[in-house]
Amino acid sequence: MTIRMRNLSVKVCAIVDAHEMANRRIIQTFTGTISSGVFEEDFIQLGEISGVRFSGQIDEVVNWADIRGDDIYIAAEWLANHPDPDEIEMALNYGCLYIENVFIEPEWRGKFNVLKAVATYIDVVVNDGFVFLMPCPWKFEGTDEEKARQCVRLRHLWKKLGMKNYDEEANILWSYVWQSPEWLAGE
Repeated sequence: MTIRMRNLSVKVCAIVDAHEMANRRIIQTFTGTISSGVFEEDFIQLGEISGVRFSGQIDEVVNWADIRGDDIYIAAEWLANHPDPDEIEMALNYGCLYIENVFIEPEWRGKFNVLKAVATYIDVVVNDGFVFLMPCPWKFEGTDEEKARQCVRLRHLWKKLGMKNYDEEANILWSYVWQSPEWLAGE
């Protein structure tokens, strides 16, 4: 599915397990390509976004995430230990989105409204749902001071997209019922 926003588009692709119905219900991976251009053959790729939509019982989600590992497992454990388990149970009934990665090519950063593209991706994958992410890059090349500055900048950008809650200890930003911010509507 490709969604166009004046010369800016987000192509979203779902990846699901075709062999195991139970896995299909618990987890779906969504990748998005952010592009600019009028016709598909003229598109210039500006970046990519990827995320995982969880649904079902929290123990199933944690078990699946343990197999996959990395940040997904940390995120699923955070869900399982969240201080408001009723909120998480409701979120998992509707599906919640963990954003794994957003990458914008350096030469395109700040030149297009990429926040609108990211908001469009979230809207397509889990409209009005629970959305969470780790805003600070784990794989960061540079000094601790540079990483700290980058983390503050990234948290600020995500807060502009409605991720108002932050767990500093776990490094997770989230929104219980994410909706595209009104300020993006006119963009």
